[in-house]
Amino acid sequence: MARPPVCQERLAVTESGQVVVRFENAWRNSAHAVVLDPLDFVARLVALIPAPHFNMVRYHGVLAARAASRSDVVPGVAPEQPEPTQLRLAYDGEATPVEVEVEVELKPASRHPWAWLLARVFAVDVMTCSRCGGRMRLVEIAD
Repeated sequence: MARPPVCQERLAVTESGQVVVRFENAWRNSAHAVVLDPLDFVARLVALIPAPHFNMVRYHGVLAARAASRSDVVPGVAPEQPEPTQLRLAYDGEATPVEVEVEVELKPASRHPWAWLLARVFAVDVMTCSRCGGRMRLVEIAD
């Protein structure tokens, strides 16, 4: 079990229901604690939870994912597969041009759009109009 995000001894609840979080060291402005509403406190704790499938450990050197000598050090790394050989065609006649529709399989984006990031961090949908509630679209990007 991992350690909790906040030390239990530094948390307190006031009579009015506010949560007091005392700091281990004083801030530059000599503040020793913060008083938060319970929902604000929970929101700040939730912000510490990483996204699903987000790697919290980064490996460098020989243990890195693309290291040349990783297979010498890490057991269970599969050897590289040989290039598949081309099979002979069974049809020996004359080739004729044929229109073929090719379905292109797009990989999912590795980065999230800025609107999605803002909605995740600040819980505000910036792509919804505040006046009419309709969906906004990008018109121009100014330099």
